[in-house]
Amino acid sequence: MVDWALPIAPSVRDPEAMATLLVEEIRRRHILLPSIAVLELIVRTTRRRAEAVVQRALTQGLSGQTLVALEKLVEAGVATAASRLAWLRTASRSPAARNLLGLIERLDFVRGLGVPRTLQGAVPQVAFQRLVGEATRMTAQHLAEATASRRLALLVTLTLHLETALTDAALSMFDKLMGSLSRRAERRSEEHAARSAGDLRTRLRLLAGGCRALIEARDVNGDLEEAIEHHMGWGRFIRAVSEAEAAAGPEAPDPKAELLSRYSTIRQFAPMLLDAFQFRGGRTAAGLLRAIEIVRELNRTGQRALPAQVPTSFIRRVWRPLVLRHGVVDRRAYVLAMSGLRARATTGTSRTHSCLARRSTR
Repeated sequence: MVDWALPIAPSVRDPEAMATLLVEEIRRRHILLPSIAVLELIVRTTRRRAEAVVQRALTQGLSGQTLVALEKLVEAGVATAASRLAWLRTASRSPAARNLLGLIERLDFVRGLGVPRTLQGAVPQVAFQRLVGEATRMTAQHLAEATASRRLALLVTLTLHLETALTDAALSMFDKLMGSLSRRAERRSEEHAARSAGDLRTRLRLLAGGCRALIEARDVNGDLEEAIEHHMGWGRFIRAVSEAEAAAGPEAPDPKAELLSRYSTIRQFAPMLLDAFQFRGGRTAAGLLRAIEIVRELNRTGQRALPAQVPTSFIRRVWRPLVLRHGVVDRRAYVLAMSGLRARATTGTSRTHSCLARRSTR
């Protein structure tokens, strides 16, 4: 009966539920029911063996280097009493360029441990989630006090969980940062438009007064030059005309142009973010994915200018005037135009947020 119950034990954690299944199977086989003590012994033995099977499935095949790196997670550092595990767990979630870099740094560290994601599928999902729940509630000290096999199994599940959580947090923070910068750019554009409208009204009133003086002088066959000189002076009149022409230019304040002026802030985290993930997409996203690779290569080599031929089919119409200027592609606007990639590309296979799957691939 232990052999029969072993495959289902990782998914059935309630001892009473396991005992009920055992009784049903014993009756199905027309075996006389044993005593309660024997049933309890079968359940305990099954759960103990199932735990060992799960632990072996999660840790077998790991290299010696990975095993050592996992053990070091719960060790206190040399310069501080905090462990590496505590450092991984205490990443700030407040949207800021510095905090986003901290998330990416932790994500790179977790990936560097060498725990393959395929291990998550080596055990039933229920068992995996149970171990994740236990590991997230345990401190580094409690993990260090567990038996070696149990500690390693918990650290494997915790590492895989942290990789997903840090990926989600980094992409979510990127969304918030870009959203915050966009809203700030919109506010600045609106404020600029309001100031320009106020200034324009003042100049128009001044010009209207001068034009009215010209009309009145013409009606009485008066001297037009003298009318302007008497009303406001020709120097002031000429200056008012020039200022009105400049204020009434063809270009309205554009929030995207304002966002472009904040490129230095985006530059603080954009290169590391692109290097941290492998984006995927269908045929419609081919141009966008190629553009990401081009920008990645520029970041790695330090080259400033874009190649002569770059994909532009993914650029939305509202961005084209800023990206394509006199037939030349502006690099800063080109990078910002890719900010919409979150809805059109994916980073592997995990739970989805909008149209983007959030787990990265190494």
